Amino acid sequence: MQVECSGGARSGNVSRKMSVYFWLILLTHAFLWSFFPPFFMASFLCDSWEMLVIGQNWVISTHKHPAFQGWAAEIVRQILRGPDWVPYVCSQLAVVLSVYGIWRLARKFLSPPLAMIAALSMLSFYFFQYDSPLYNNRTFLRVFWIYAVLFLWDALATNQKRYWILTGVCLALGLYCKMTMFLLVITILAYMVFDSNGRQYWKTLGPYISTVVCFVLFLPLFVYLVQTDFSCLSYASNRTQVLADSSWHAHLWNPLRFLLSQISFVLLLAIPLLPLLGFRWEFRWKTMWQSMENRFLAFVFLFPIAFQLALIILTGGRCRTALGCHLWLFFTLFALYFCKVHLTRVSWRRSLHLIVFLIFFCFGTWATVEVIRPAFRSEKLPREFFPAEEFASQIESIWKERYSEPLGYVRGDDWLVASASIWGESRPTVYSPLWTTEEDFREKGGVLLWLDESCSEKFRCFDCYNNPDFFYSPETKQPDEWLEQFPEAEFLPPMEFQQRTCFKAPPIRVCVAIVPPREPTVTKNPSPK
Repeated sequence: MQVECSGGARSGNVSRKMSVYFWLILLTHAFLWSFFPPFFMASFLCDSWEMLVIGQNWVISTHKHPAFQGWAAEIVRQILRGPDWVPYVCSQLAVVLSVYGIWRLARKFLSPPLAMIAALSMLSFYFFQYDSPLYNNRTFLRVFWIYAVLFLWDALATNQKRYWILTGVCLALGLYCKMTMFLLVITILAYMVFDSNGRQYWKTLGPYISTVVCFVLFLPLFVYLVQTDFSCLSYASNRTQVLADSSWHAHLWNPLRFLLSQISFVLLLAIPLLPLLGFRWEFRWKTMWQSMENRFLAFVFLFPIAFQLALIILTGGRCRTALGCHLWLFFTLFALYFCKVHLTRVSWRRSLHLIVFLIFFCFGTWATVEVIRPAFRSEKLPREFFPAEEFASQIESIWKERYSEPLGYVRGDDWLVASASIWGESRPTVYSPLWTTEEDFREKGGVLLWLDESCSEKFRCFDCYNNPDFFYSPETKQPDEWLEQFPEAEFLPPMEFQQRTCFKAPPIRVCVAIVPPREPTVTKNPSPK
């Protein structure tokens, strides 16, 4: 079955001038957030460390999340020949793909000027600007979420097999980013069941083609999940604190708190739309279910929000604010399609000016906060002020003074070993049961890293790499039991590193121990007999 697209506000040829404006604004945003953050941060944010380390080891998943973001980071690192820009370039690559996908989808529902505003307004989305330096497992999830919906609409509109195939591919790749993609799978399934037009497609091969493609691509990850007792789902359950509070008011307060936490995202997205919609938006609720395209757009936007809220209500669990990042991807398109729009040349230009203003305002606000934050948090600075490159260089020098072979392993505090691995010349492997063995570590030797007990508890281990033998005590002290596993280790004096800030901040003291390799041939300067 083929769906005809009719009406004035539909896809059409976008003028060359609009295309130039679109790409100029989008690439300006991407340039700012790709190449300027390193001037304000000495190293990466916490999740970014994790993605780069996981990418170096090419695993299919960890105990926390599937590893697509890690693969993307490693590919970009190989292209850039170094780690310095990798998380920021990856994040902005995802932003460009996302906004372009929304633009393509919006052109099928709106006139070209409104489609352009619907897409570029997403540059004011919190996760596309202020939070974009944090490259994590949600970054490319948003990309595949958008393109799965885009290709699904193309499949419904044309019933061509290629679009059903691409829908299945995007759903599978989204699952390789984060299991949250199952929410979109449920949304699509619900639409195909409850919508009268959607049900008719079950008589064709299309939905079955998408299902088979998605399942075949997802199969390797599914096998991993079975082998690990679905560790990713267990981790997600623990992080959202499902059933952590059994009191009755948790089932009311937690969904309300989650909904209130999303208001700031919506308000930022609404600002560029004000010249077109005014301050009193007039929703055309009665038209929402009148045609297939209306029902489709309303369903893919509203159903995930309703389903996630229903899940929180039923479980009483707490859902972190950032887990709503995928719920608002079609907000601007939904608003411009279902609200009464006052489109004039003046209102369109004002919206465009607001978009450009917000790009620079949000970046300027973020940069200012990064510069002055150490003045107010000097005792507990975040990790992005740690001189990771200098630290990695010194660890490499310590190893080279003793052995001719490259440093093979670093082991200990997650963020310290990540620093040594990402910036180290030999790119040593971070010890983790996910991709190595204890025997291999003992054979090749390595460097143990942990914080001096005088350091703030802000720098405790987050167990990013499923390393069960390392943790800090409540007193921020490394347990002696862990160090007793390495009686052959050579303990060195603590190393001190000044944090990269123009304000006064306490130094970071790192403890170091060398576990020698078993092979005597790798000794560089053997002691005389």
